[in-house]
Amino acid sequence: MRLSFLSLAWKNLARNRTRTLLTVAGVTVAVTLFTFFYTLDASLNVVLNESSGKQNLIVQQEGHW
Repeated sequence: MRLSFLSLAWKNLARNRTRTLLTVAGVTVAVTLFTFFYTLDASLNVVLNESSGKQNLIVQQEGHW
């Protein structure tokens, strides 16, 4: 029973090659972009957390002193 489902699925994938390739390409691009942006976010968080204690920004009204 399971073999017949796999055989049917394989035949449909082979029959609709263009749709199959577009789907695989879309999933590949989506996973790649997700991984890129997730890694970028994690890296920026590390950099910002490491440098947050090293600098101070003081904002004063003009003519205050």
